[in-house]
Amino acid sequence: MIDETWNLVMSLDNGTKLTSLIAILALGLTIWQGSVTRKHNRLTVKPSLIFFDNFLSDNHQKGLFIINNGVGPAIIKELTIIVNEKSVRIDNNKDDYRSVMQNLDLTSDKILYKVIPTGLYIPAQKNEPFLWAVNDNYRDPVIVKGFDALNYIIHYESVYGEKFEQSWK
Repeated sequence: MIDETWNLVMSLDNGTKLTSLIAILALGLTIWQGSVTRKHNRLTVKPSLIFFDNFLSDNHQKGLFIINNGVGPAIIKELTIIVNEKSVRIDNNKDDYRSVMQNLDLTSDKILYKVIPTGLYIPAQKNEPFLWAVNDNYRDPVIVKGFDALNYIIHYESVYGEKFEQSWK
């Protein structure tokens, strides 16, 4: 088969060979350019979530925020809280979240919290508050101790389905 193909190519005139070579090179370049464009498109929608602890500032919102510093939206897949080496999934699970907070003496008269649901879409350059102190309770030693015991891990995806993980301590 290879010999037959080679003989067929050699029987062509030089103009046809040159035209075929240019066509094959153009096809290869087009495939490569498509690959580069696809990689670039993925980067232009890459989210970058961070946890931001704003308990030390003087603005009126004192709490813990998830901030998307990326250039594309983040889609929340899972949010887990770790306390004393025990992990509890808290996305879509307000009862378990409440139980963890009560065990740390972080009650609703001192702090407020919001369950971050699976599938939540956080646009680029936006933040999502999910735990904040009521009034000036952020200075309370019980709250400070409770927050020191908390660890969060968030799993999220880009619109292309690329998976990422971020943690806060």
